[in-house]
Amino acid sequence: MFHKLNFGKHFNNVKNFIGQGYHHGKRFLGHLDNANRTGKEIYKIIEPTLQHVAPETTGHTNRHLNKMDSNYNHFKNKVLETHDKAEHHINDIAGKLKSKNIHIGI
Repeated sequence: MFHKLNFGKHFNNVKNFIGQGYHHGKRFLGHLDNANRTGKEIYKIIEPTLQHVAPETTGHTNRHLNKMDSNYNHFKNKVLETHDKAEHHINDIAGKLKSKNIHIGI
């Protein structure tokens, strides 16, 4: 049989596990975003030299980097969209529980 304390303890363990995963993922994605910005800045600095030294590779490199940037932005937008949807659903559930005077710690 479920005890109120056991349910609460297990619920909090799951909530903490998910929360830690969320924060680690957010931190990782922040580092990834920073690396992307830094890489763009580095390439802006070296592109003129690359164009002067090896003009035949610059167009090829630009196409690949633009494709990579496009894929990165698509991925980033999907992550942000998924985050917004999840946040909306969590807030909706929390609001409905609160309106029924049910408090489970979310």
